[in-house]
Amino acid sequence: MRHNQVNTLKDIAMGSPEVNRDRSDTFGQSFIDKSDQWLKDNNDLTTDTKLEQWMVNNSDWSFTPNNKQYYWDTMERLTPGSSQNTRNNIIGGVRDTLTSLTTLEDKENYFRDKAHTYPDYVLKDLEEYFFNLRGMNDRKNLEKTRLAQIMEGDKINSAMQGKLSLAPDVSLETHTKEYLKAYDMGFSSMSTDENGRISVPIEGNQVPVFSLEDPKLSLEEEFISLNDLTSRVRNSLRPLLKASRAEVKQAEELANKSLLSKVTGHSIPEEFKANVIINGVMYYSDPVDKTSATIDSIITKEITNDVYGSSSEVSRRYFSMYKDIYNKVERRINDGIS
Repeated sequence: MRHNQVNTLKDIAMGSPEVNRDRSDTFGQSFIDKSDQWLKDNNDLTTDTKLEQWMVNNSDWSFTPNNKQYYWDTMERLTPGSSQNTRNNIIGGVRDTLTSLTTLEDKENYFRDKAHTYPDYVLKDLEEYFFNLRGMNDRKNLEKTRLAQIMEGDKINSAMQGKLSLAPDVSLETHTKEYLKAYDMGFSSMSTDENGRISVPIEGNQVPVFSLEDPKLSLEEEFISLNDLTSRVRNSLRPLLKASRAEVKQAEELANKSLLSKVTGHSIPEEFKANVIINGVMYYSDPVDKTSATIDSIITKEITNDVYGSSSEVSRRYFSMYKDIYNKVERRINDGIS
């Protein structure tokens, strides 16, 4: 792990490895030549004076991969005292500068901007500091990204209210996954197709999301989608799905009541009458009384139309209808659908 960290720091210091550099580095070599000439011309200077004036003379030094080591080796050689003390002072100066910077972003940016000028021993000393710093910035940036995604998602959710007519026979979880899939694919405007499924505009057509390939998300995007957005989208779609199901329930109630009102006539075949009565009476405060009243109406009309030749036939008709309704209700209860 530590070896990989050092390599990463060196990549930062050296820049992108894909960049083609002039291996002769004539530009960088020009600073070395200038320094060597100055040192030759000023060889008689005292140690303290020589370092100070050398740094002034090379204040415009531009670091390149080929002249960086020369610069620090020369400074170390010209500085009074031991090489280790010189290195400690250089490391301390870098750390002091980093400490003086206020924000984590400023610290990381400073390090990135200056890393290419540092000697290897500075990079090695600061490796843990830099990776801890980058970790804190990564977490901070992730929080910013998460918050931005949440706010953007909420804005889209709000805009979609009243515009989606969700299929009532599809689960909330399925609608939620399809909505998030559309969002993860980059669509900020969605609709529902004629079947009530989430769809997106592609080449002038509304295409259901379930028919499209899943988007390839980064780990960060997948984390945000699952951890931050799923519950918010689910809560946003829940009232829409509830409204769709309420509409279906209301339409079913109207249809069942309408059929019940026609059950005394000839428009409802005999084989369907029992279920029509069962489905229709459930909306009344006393379904049993309504069932009895409906059967009475049916048989009374049949008596008026001279359907029966005797009272015993009427009795058998009553018994048959009640038995048919009873059996169907019992079957529904046993099947768990009542």
